[in-house]
Amino acid sequence: MGGDCLNVGCVPSKTLLAAVRGGLTFALAMQRVRAVRARIARHDSVERYTQAGVDVFLGREFQQCA
Repeated sequence: MGGDCLNVGCVPSKTLLAAVRGGLTFALAMQRVRAVRARIARHDSVERYTQAGVDVFLGREFQQCA
């Protein structure tokens, strides 16, 4: 769950940039990135969607054959 935006794209990159611009060291900026991802991930979890009555099917990413 979460997809590229939460795990490796928009959220981590924008959080990292904002933290560094705010004067945090790289180590503290990465702590901030992990905290933000964890906070958002709760709202995009299998548990949340199943509690709301959504059927969630987990599978592998589609890979196109050459």
